[in-house]
Amino acid sequence: MKAIILLALWWAATLTLRAQNVGVTEILSQSVDCCNQGLVCAQAVEVTQTGMVSSISYYTFASGGGQMVLGVYDSAGPSGGPGNLLAATEAFTVADNSWNTTPVRGSGAILVPGTYWLAYQVTSNDTRFPVNRTTGVIDAAQWLRFGSPLPSPFPPLSISRLQAEWSFYITLVPVR
Repeated sequence: MKAIILLALWWAATLTLRAQNVGVTEILSQSVDCCNQGLVCAQAVEVTQTGMVSSISYYTFASGGGQMVLGVYDSAGPSGGPGNLLAATEAFTVADNSWNTTPVRGSGAILVPGTYWLAYQVTSNDTRFPVNRTTGVIDAAQWLRFGSPLPSPFPPLSISRLQAEWSFYITLVPVR
């Protein structure tokens, strides 16, 4: 009986200590977005458990020969929008019809439950990606200098609170 209880406790502990993907993990099929060169675009997500950001994933249909950089911002910006950069990837070459999953630079930020903003910047207006324009919340800002890391704090908004979301998520590793 004692062995069964210990096994049950071990099983419960392993279930709660698995990596969690936060954001839009399916490939959206509603529409195609493009032409965001020169913008830093961000999508709101809700984190429900504490974890360390290990990687960021963004789905693209066509690379357009572009590069991307991805990041995570807190919600300390105006009206709870993107504020301070917490984690970012190095710039990478975008792949066609693929999840572009990239590790974050350094040791990764530890996020606690709350609202965060997943951000991207792309170098080509020909990069194409899925978008759903009926759910989600996005912000965007003009930022003509491409590079890694993304700017911190998030630049002044040029587009605020549009209803949309991309196939875009972070992977959180549990912390004790």
